[in-house]
Amino acid sequence: MKILKFIPAVYVAALAVTVSLRADILFSDNFNAASGFTTDINLKLSIRQTGTLAPQKWTAYDVSDVSSGSASLGNPKDSPLSKGPAEDYLFFNKKEQVSLTGLALSSNNVKGPILISFDMFPGTSGNEDQWTSFSLTPTINPGFDVNHSGFPIQNTPGAFGFLQKGNGEISIWYGVAMSGGASQDNSTPQPQPAASGTATGSQYSLLLTDTAGTGSAFAGNGTRIKFMNSGNTIGTYDLAVGMSTVYLSFGSTDLQAGGIDNVLIQTVPNPSK
Repeated sequence: MKILKFIPAVYVAALAVTVSLRADILFSDNFNAASGFTTDINLKLSIRQTGTLAPQKWTAYDVSDVSSGSASLGNPKDSPLSKGPAEDYLFFNKKEQVSLTGLALSSNNVKGPILISFDMFPGTSGNEDQWTSFSLTPTINPGFDVNHSGFPIQNTPGAFGFLQKGNGEISIWYGVAMSGGASQDNSTPQPQPAASGTATGSQYSLLLTDTAGTGSAFAGNGTRIKFMNSGNTIGTYDLAVGMSTVYLSFGSTDLQAGGIDNVLIQTVPNPSK
């Protein structure tokens, strides 16, 4: 005689919640591929990258003339970075931009809230006019803008970006069209930032949701970004024009190189927790 075993409904419900609350990795890159210096920044992608949207290639540009950049892997501790690790990070030189040109984040591949996190290392200038940067923009624009200024925000709505200056100050722009631009020699006045803060460490996180805080930032229901540095919330921003499709880019100004590590994009099943 068969003995039928039934799982109590409460356990089924608990299991369903556990499964539904699992965070999935969409993309990650630890840049741990080189045993020495190399300018092949896409070396061994299958080893160092994971996630449902991986592998993805990085493209480097010299922002002054939009030529191929000189980004590299496998740099030693005495590289031009004041806070960079040894070996396993992506180094981008002065006046350079690196972008994930093939990874378009949109409602097609982002169905709910996501967290974008990374380590970003500034150069050694310590100058408040020099910076490294991160941006989410609707298109990949080598040089970032028509003047090839390296400024991290395009003159278009639906974008977000920030500069980390050499003195630790963070300047933030988001979601609005802007006039002007920032030239590499600072001869062109910079647009005023929408917000500011101070970096206490190298780790950055951005929680992207809709305006309600529960859905995708790209689904037409507004875009809210909670911006954090090393566990501290810098601010939460509702974009005047929500994002639809964006690309990730990092950059640097003319006297300050930069570096990134541990780039991660993952789902956040319950962002309120």
